[in-house]
Amino acid sequence: MRNRVRKTFLIMVLSMLTISSIAVTAQAGEKKKTKETDIVIEINGQKITRKEFGEFLIQSYGDVALDFLVKKKVVEQEARKHDITVTEEEQKERLERSADAQIQMMMKKSGLEKKEDLELLLFKKGVTMDKMRKNIITSLKNQTILELLVEKILLENITYTEDELTAAYDDTFGPKIFARQIVLKTRKKAEEVLTKLKGGADFAKLAKKDSIDRASAKRGGEMMPFSIYTTLGKSVSKLKEKQYSDIIQTGYGYHVLQLIKKVPGSDKSFEEVLDKLEIIVKREKLNQQVQPWLKELFEKSKVEILL
Repeated sequence: MRNRVRKTFLIMVLSMLTISSIAVTAQAGEKKKTKETDIVIEINGQKITRKEFGEFLIQSYGDVALDFLVKKKVVEQEARKHDITVTEEEQKERLERSADAQIQMMMKKSGLEKKEDLELLLFKKGVTMDKMRKNIITSLKNQTILELLVEKILLENITYTEDELTAAYDDTFGPKIFARQIVLKTRKKAEEVLTKLKGGADFAKLAKKDSIDRASAKRGGEMMPFSIYTTLGKSVSKLKEKQYSDIIQTGYGYHVLQLIKKVPGSDKSFEEVLDKLEIIVKREKLNQQVQPWLKELFEKSKVEILL
């Protein structure tokens, strides 16, 4: 839901603003002279009215706009039942973080390391960093309010156990393994790849060519660091650097790993990071519950589209 709404949010706002004026004009049934305030665009002397602009937006993006508006209203109704609101400070904090994240993502995609480089790139396109940031925040405002309301409603009933906190500690602060992998569909294929590796084949080339996990394959098989306590972690924890694992079967396929290095865990105790662990566990549970909860909420709501 998030990606689709963000792409069309600005358009949605414009179309929603025009709906009321269009409805009033239709109800009146009178042909009135176009006022200057009703002109939104003028192209080579041709004037585009607010009504014409609104009708175009509704025809082009109305389904997406109405879909989001319905979801927003349903969530707001549920929030009122729980006496839950979102403050200006909460909105501002989340929007600032979201804007920072989008700017960082933009820099990464453009291969830029410094904000000064992005500012120069924007300058060449006639846009300032401040203007771009304001546009991002404007486009995310309604979506952010919706997200915060959903989170507050669900967090009221999220509970966790000591075991879950311990698992989160091991995963986040425990020893980490750096490795690369090749994932195959069949054990036979995995055996063939392992034989090639032991015969001196280049791991990165084989990963790029054969691995069905395309995310790590693009990096020559390099994986994100993972806990020593996971299934894969336990399977390679006793390997020496550059040594290959046996074939490891998971729900994703048959893995052949090469250990890069093992990194000791943090020296911080469980008690020192307890607050962070509670946030991590709550966030994980929240992410698991959001979509099923929204689906159930929308399905039990009575919605009539009259437009």
